[in-house]
Amino acid sequence: LNTKVPVILPVSSSSQLVTLTRRLTEDNDSDNDNDNDNNESAVVPVGRSYNGHDWERVAGPAEQSMNYTCSTTTEQQPRQCQTMLDTSFHYYLTLFNYSLSSPKEEMARFFERVTFGPTRQDLDAFQNSSSTPQQYMAHYIQQQIETIPPTSHRAYFRHHLNPRVAEVYTSGGPTKHACDAQSQWRTFALTRKDLKGPKGNNANVRVEALETNSTETTTHSYLLWVDGYVRTLLTSPLQYYPNDFGYFTGEADATQVPLDQDFKICQLFEFLESPESPRSFGLDIEGRCRDIRGGNPPVFLDPPLLHDVVENFQYMDLSFLNTTTELVPLSNDFSSSAGNSTTTSLPPRTYLLTKPNGLYADYPEQCASFPHPLHNSYLEEARFHPQAPIFGKLPNNQGFVLFDMHLQLTENTIENPARDGNGNAVLMAASSSVSAEGETVKVETMKCVNALPTIFNQESCQLSYEPNTCVSTKEDMEWALTLDSPTLGEIQNSSSTKLYALEGLSLMDNHDSMISPLMGDHYFPCHTKTKSRWLRVSKEECWVDDHSTTSELDPTTQTEFAVGIYNSNDDNPHVKDIV
Repeated sequence: LNTKVPVILPVSSSSQLVTLTRRLTEDNDSDNDNDNDNNESAVVPVGRSYNGHDWERVAGPAEQSMNYTCSTTTEQQPRQCQTMLDTSFHYYLTLFNYSLSSPKEEMARFFERVTFGPTRQDLDAFQNSSSTPQQYMAHYIQQQIETIPPTSHRAYFRHHLNPRVAEVYTSGGPTKHACDAQSQWRTFALTRKDLKGPKGNNANVRVEALETNSTETTTHSYLLWVDGYVRTLLTSPLQYYPNDFGYFTGEADATQVPLDQDFKICQLFEFLESPESPRSFGLDIEGRCRDIRGGNPPVFLDPPLLHDVVENFQYMDLSFLNTTTELVPLSNDFSSSAGNSTTTSLPPRTYLLTKPNGLYADYPEQCASFPHPLHNSYLEEARFHPQAPIFGKLPNNQGFVLFDMHLQLTENTIENPARDGNGNAVLMAASSSVSAEGETVKVETMKCVNALPTIFNQESCQLSYEPNTCVSTKEDMEWALTLDSPTLGEIQNSSSTKLYALEGLSLMDNHDSMISPLMGDHYFPCHTKTKSRWLRVSKEECWVDDHSTTSELDPTTQTEFAVGIYNSNDDNPHVKDIV
């Protein structure tokens, strides 16, 4: 039977940490069939007191029963805390003393708390100053608040976001054309998008023997098809290992994947295989995910042969580009190291086209014939039939590459606004649909990035004259707002605009009452440089039986009023203000 007993615990002193940990007794060990010497979960922290603070329990649902009651310090006895301990367990009280032996260590602790971690640059800057740690800390905090502009995690995330995409989404799409500067090209045939294809299903892979009437010979005589498109040429059919240790037992255990059959991809990594990165490609064969020998195959072409056997073969020779300034290999983040051995990097996976103005001047006809990636609309049938791949040949006989589509978010900031609100891209990605009336209409797949005016951005709004400027919809922003004193106060506190409320203001709907006390009997509409408000009414209210107007104004005055109302830029649907 478990019982609890009260225990008095001492409160830690300055620069001390006292911990209370719990360990299972031998009886509980046998009940749980656990070896406590090897079972880390058998020792659990249940409380702590540090730097003179009262005892507190640790986080976690398992320790919610631990409560600490602490007294106040008196002349008779120092401050103490009490808790109830279960006699079924062993408890250990441990004391740790800590001291900062130098100002540098004190500053390292400070930077550990206020930044993502101390750096040598931060510590060197302190040591090169003549300030004490307390003075330097105060100056650092003041500088962070008053001098250094804030940085945005969201802006950093958007700037470095670079996922591979195959179609258009509401938040953006692959806006880079194959011929655009900053387009990306990969050296491996398969991607994670094939593991989870556009339909949400794994892609189908098929290997066929190359059949051609060409007299040329090639060492790569097998075609690797993925969802109906050729991705690369192979020197031999794919082979898989019947057991899970095929990579380590030698090639003799590999079995050929049957030709002319479709298999689902079940495992894939986006790099070329090497001894440091095996098992990068697997197919579902007979209900099991089988490792494919050689892994994710590299892109290889034989352009003359493929022109004969592949419909809509798209290819550009990029071998004339400079790999230092025009087609740059990106750093490879897949590497491995063992112990203290030197890290071994794999071959480049991706190349970036950095040639100014892209490839349009070099291949004008081909660039014009390639479909734009934004046409891969997520809503249309094109979603189920992705665009044909575009191949390229690398310089210096380094092999071949595939155009690699990546998501690009449109920048629309106060410093660099999108003049059309991304309207051109929205139109390119729009899907065609037939309405109930038989008219062809455009259904927007990608959303406009223009923001509606608010109290926070109205001072920075700019007028755009771009022909395809888009407008954000107001449908998702409809909400009720009561204009009372508390609400107006909150709006004023949240913006730099002063708001004034007029109490007892009467709203007139009779133009006879609109007489200025400062102008005698002059009506506002007829006085020079005055503002008048016109209420929208039906035509029947303005005409009498003989279709003559009820107004006694002369034609010139009526014309002036009509022109003023017609040209008013007031978008209020009920009234118009004119001057």
